[in-house]
Amino acid sequence: MSDLISHIARLVPYAKRPKHLGSFVTAYVYEPPADDIGARLGNLYVVVEVLISGRASEEVVDLIIETVGEKYYNDAGDESDPLVRFEASIKQLNHALSEYVGKGNAAWIGKLSAVVSVQAGRELHVAQTGSAEAFLYRGKAVSRISLAETGRPATPSKTFGSIATGELEIGDKLLIATPALVHHVPLAKLQTLISHAGPNAAIAEISQLLQGAVTSRIAALVVEVTTPELAALKVRSDEPEEIQLSSNENLTDTAIRVATPLAESTANTSKKLLAKGKTGWDKLRPKLRALTLVAVAALRNALSTSKGRKALGITALAAVILVVAAFWMAAGRQADQKTFAEYQKLYERYQEASLASSDSQKAAARTTLADVNKQLNALSGKTGTLNAALKNNPLLQDEPTTVAAFKALVADQIDQLDGLIKVSALTLADIDGKKAKPAHFESDGTNAYIFDAANANTLSIVNLQTGVQKSSEADTSKLGTINATTLSAGGDGIYVLTDKPAVWFYRFADDSLTQQAISYSDWPKATSIASYGANLYLLGDGTVYKVVKGGTGYSPKADYLSTTQTSGTSTSLAVDGWIYVVTGNNLNRFLAGTLKQTLAIPSGAGTVTSLRSTAGGSVIIGTGSKNGRIIIWTNTADKLTFDKQIEIKDGGTLYDATYDAHLGKVFATIGGRLVSFSLKP
Repeated sequence: MSDLISHIARLVPYAKRPKHLGSFVTAYVYEPPADDIGARLGNLYVVVEVLISGRASEEVVDLIIETVGEKYYNDAGDESDPLVRFEASIKQLNHALSEYVGKGNAAWIGKLSAVVSVQAGRELHVAQTGSAEAFLYRGKAVSRISLAETGRPATPSKTFGSIATGELEIGDKLLIATPALVHHVPLAKLQTLISHAGPNAAIAEISQLLQGAVTSRIAALVVEVTTPELAALKVRSDEPEEIQLSSNENLTDTAIRVATPLAESTANTSKKLLAKGKTGWDKLRPKLRALTLVAVAALRNALSTSKGRKALGITALAAVILVVAAFWMAAGRQADQKTFAEYQKLYERYQEASLASSDSQKAAARTTLADVNKQLNALSGKTGTLNAALKNNPLLQDEPTTVAAFKALVADQIDQLDGLIKVSALTLADIDGKKAKPAHFESDGTNAYIFDAANANTLSIVNLQTGVQKSSEADTSKLGTINATTLSAGGDGIYVLTDKPAVWFYRFADDSLTQQAISYSDWPKATSIASYGANLYLLGDGTVYKVVKGGTGYSPKADYLSTTQTSGTSTSLAVDGWIYVVTGNNLNRFLAGTLKQTLAIPSGAGTVTSLRSTAGGSVIIGTGSKNGRIIIWTNTADKLTFDKQIEIKDGGTLYDATYDAHLGKVFATIGGRLVSFSLKP
């Protein structure tokens, strides 16, 4: 087996502490020294990726390397056949992984990709799990020697399955890599690079191709099988045998690396366990002892004088301060870079969603944008850092330079998908200027009747054509808090629901306000009221109540339908034969007590606090007071359809809105005013 030697080059990601990363990736090689008893067993190659964060990822890698190495080189008995020893090592590895899971360490399952291989002279034996890759290049031909990915193993004890074995020839080259490498560099390009260059030059060219790419998940080994004689004839390459991808280490990173051992210790620890370390340690011990004695003597001399002690103390303190400061600076910078990367991904998602055109695409885009908006809100504490990064980093095309501007873009895009239009409204009347709170109003087609919650519910009557207003003579001071109003089914007045609870009736003909009686009980507590035929409908907690008008008042309440079959809190009600109830984020339509249709309310509208059936039941209009939105649904052939939502420009607080089909206008109370705008094209 000694007629062949291997020339190996290693490509690894820039080493950082595993707790800062979402994975641990490495390429490991063990070559026993020529005079070592294990030299006859050849080389061990391991390329591994574990897609979990923190030290747990490094522990899995350590377990793989140490278990295979110890079993293959040190603990396979007197068996001399490399294949038999390798099979025993893989069996032991699967057993070790199973025991590791039994101790509660299962996060790595399904997130491990690795190739474990030994080369003993001309023999090559390969075991694989996940989607790691191994290729053999012979002349102009290439063969994939790793097995096709078959998904998660059934159990940890079967993580590494079948072993592929074969015989190598002089001039053969091997590539063993994590899956990310072949995702970034086409297989044809890899074949050209590796077939026509030595391992050192090959990894150098690959690293050049990968500049600008995310390389934290790329590791690879390139192995060339040759002879000592052929190797001696080749000109020694100036390229390194190991390249760290994206190794942009600055002084701060260097200080941290010196002060705190990195995850690179994995390879060092494993190599110590594999290499019959006792002999080497015995040789090294006298030299270390001599160095230690020199260091102790120097320290004793420094401590023998007060000046020396002071200088040593200052130096030590300065070193500690430097390392701690460097650590925190680097940690803060790394966190800021991670935040900026997350932000950039959100912008890329926004760009993709904003390209949606078809209805099916719009639904998915709406979901994506809602999630982007949620994630942006989660980053609100990082606004200052992000704004600084946006000024100092290259941005994507048309990307806004502030977080606020990006949020506005997302909100506008959501509004477009939700059918939002913005209108300018005409002011018909000012209701006591800025002091007014016109929380409720109704229209009979000629006049608007507006209750001012900020002024003892005084009632203003405004002519819809001329804008002329007058004050009602009705005594509204006893009403208390008004919960809702509704136009009577006969069109002769307005029912007023208060939180007492009580129901009052304002009659247009004689400008009078009277409290309504209910037989044998009190009015039920309710948030909304509707009038249809001779009946009143009141929206309670989970129930719509029905009361019927008699000769001396209204009948006791009857439970008409339950809204518990819908999700959320019920906030508003309208009745035109159909019964419409806003519950949570949905508009629900009932007939004869049965839910017939549910439509989602655009999220931008917020809670709908007022609902009306207008235009003979062909237009349903809702008011989202908190977000200042008016929502329009249309009813055609007994099918309710969302039409649009409207926002009034420069309006102030929106209180209530209704639609007049005869005039083709929407009337609304906003700020301290009654306004109107056309709903016709």
